[in-house]
Amino acid sequence: MLTVGDRVEIASGLKVGWSIRAIAEHIGRCPSVVSREVRRNATKTRGYKIVTADCRAQRRRARPQLGKVAADPVLRARVLGDLGRSHTPRQIAGRLHAEACGASVGPMKGSVPVQGRTVSHEAIYRFVYALPKGELARHGVMLRSRRTQRRRFKPVGHRRPPPRPIATYGRGFEASLISRVLPAPRPSSRPQPRGAGAVSRVTSPVR
Repeated sequence: MLTVGDRVEIASGLKVGWSIRAIAEHIGRCPSVVSREVRRNATKTRGYKIVTADCRAQRRRARPQLGKVAADPVLRARVLGDLGRSHTPRQIAGRLHAEACGASVGPMKGSVPVQGRTVSHEAIYRFVYALPKGELARHGVMLRSRRTQRRRFKPVGHRRPPPRPIATYGRGFEASLISRVLPAPRPSSRPQPRGAGAVSRVTSPVR
């Protein structure tokens, strides 16, 4: 995060004609950080101004912020309507991109026209997860898992404890575990001799 002192050095460097890479090396920052800072906050008429850049950065850091879907009523109505028709966020984002790029592709039946607006499926997921409890059910939206709200995960400290070491269970447990792991002895596949003569030949001692 750039400080006010960094922005002062950036403005001074731009005023004397330094390059982006030279300014970044001077303030100890990555050139991409300086380039993004100048691109965001510089204007064609006034150039890069320290106070303007710092105020814009503070507004961008302010929380909470409305996402792209929540800030646009038309896009919000389209997303909620398509979610109510059991479309996934990835399908909705793909359809909006196809409508914006292809003139022959129009909205689906019952969908709200968005006049070329697009949104990523990640932004739709963020919008869904930021809704208050019960908001999806109020709009008639049900997730693919047939639930109206996302599952709440337990904190790390409240999850299932790790399994106990085998040595703490005693000998009986070790014996039962070994009997489960070790395979049972297989019967010999060697053909057995038949008849009394065969038995006498097998049992007779070797001389």
